[in-house]
Amino acid sequence: PRFCDEDAFRVFKSATLEAPACYIPNVCISEAKVVYVPDYLSATMTNLVACGLPRVEFYPSSALPESSGPRAPHVLVSPNVPRDHMPHFMQDFGAQLTALDMFFGEPAGSAETVVYCRSSGPAAKFKVGNARDGGAVPKSLETAFLLDAKVKEEYSTGPWVRKFISFLPTTGEAAVPLYVDELFDAPKKKACFKGLVTSPSNALPSSLSRKHAIFEKNGISKRESTGCEALQVIILDRYAAVDCSGVPPPFHRGLGLTRCFVCLLLLLATHRKDQAKTTGRNVQSGRNIVNIKDFEQAIGDLRTQNPQYKFDLTTEYFEGATFERQIEVMQKADMIVAVHGAALTNVIFMRPRASLIELMPFGYVATLFVDMAASVNVRVQQVISEPDPERFEACLHRWNREDSEYFKNVEPNINLFKSVAERYIASGRKKDVIHLPFKQVTFASSCVRSQRLNLPIKVTVKILATWLEKRCA
Repeated sequence: PRFCDEDAFRVFKSATLEAPACYIPNVCISEAKVVYVPDYLSATMTNLVACGLPRVEFYPSSALPESSGPRAPHVLVSPNVPRDHMPHFMQDFGAQLTALDMFFGEPAGSAETVVYCRSSGPAAKFKVGNARDGGAVPKSLETAFLLDAKVKEEYSTGPWVRKFISFLPTTGEAAVPLYVDELFDAPKKKACFKGLVTSPSNALPSSLSRKHAIFEKNGISKRESTGCEALQVIILDRYAAVDCSGVPPPFHRGLGLTRCFVCLLLLLATHRKDQAKTTGRNVQSGRNIVNIKDFEQAIGDLRTQNPQYKFDLTTEYFEGATFERQIEVMQKADMIVAVHGAALTNVIFMRPRASLIELMPFGYVATLFVDMAASVNVRVQQVISEPDPERFEACLHRWNREDSEYFKNVEPNINLFKSVAERYIASGRKKDVIHLPFKQVTFASSCVRSQRLNLPIKVTVKILATWLEKRCA
């Protein structure tokens, strides 16, 4: 029936996905995440809630809700707005990826489908059945996604997020980004769409470890990383920071400038400006491996002493690298030693059974990329860098804005960091002694992340040697 083709509410379930995906026709949404659906769907409220909709209200199917714009021809994928920063964006994007794989990926052919159709006109009466064949899946899924306005900006990770959206499956020419500041540009405004695709799951789907729809669409390999021949070992580093701790307050305040702006001027004036020109990359600051040459030498020695380990070693920097180049590097890698940071969001593009060593700043705890790696079946181990109390102290003083409440906690936090670092070294570098309960300093955690990374070379090389031995056994 034509009502099934156009106005059917569909629920898809598959044994290969953790959560169902739903297609809800003729929806409108508000900035407050209220989802407005036609009143003929009121009889299936339980299923709407099970689809993960945050708040549902009904409108008469004979007209669009009050204060709504014209209905867009797109199918909106999730009413949620993911955060703009790459790692957090990917954390928030689990429901969207699950739903997309149900409609475009391998599970679609075997999915159990329940379809709720109007039998005639606007009457609230439904036919229920498993109707995978005969139009249960909408023929047109020109997908659109809600994005934070910050994604439009060119600095930080906005370009990566925009490019990722362009890689997502759609029956149109390209997935459409919709920025909430433009979509809801008037009070109480509602945006209406041909349909809504959603899923209750917020976790990254396990299908990322095999041929997910986004990989299928873009020719991204999910062939397992196996064997011992021609392995690719990659160090993923960051460029060194420009040290702005020496910019005196009278200088930047006298010019009416922030220290950050003066720091940017210093960056442009340093030799790293030429470095950026010659490498074709923009230089960003922080968390670089300070003993990288020694580490490269140690890995070279490992290869020389063990000729059965046949691998190439390269060092990469993702600052300024294109989205496609980042995928290319992650795709070819069998083993990566990488600095903790947003660039590791690209771990989702690694092949199953590849390996990752994540280099963590001393005292900083985060398992975000461990979880992402697990979702794509990549083995991961975190390694703690040596403490850098000098950089931590300089960072805290850098943010001093003559706030007495702030300033009185700076020295106690510096002393705390130093004492914990001393205990850590004295214990033989046992990570269970690391505990840094900082006192009311907003930037303390950021300053922990700003440490230069002195890689524990022996520990890291031993991990690599163990993995290589298993691969080549």
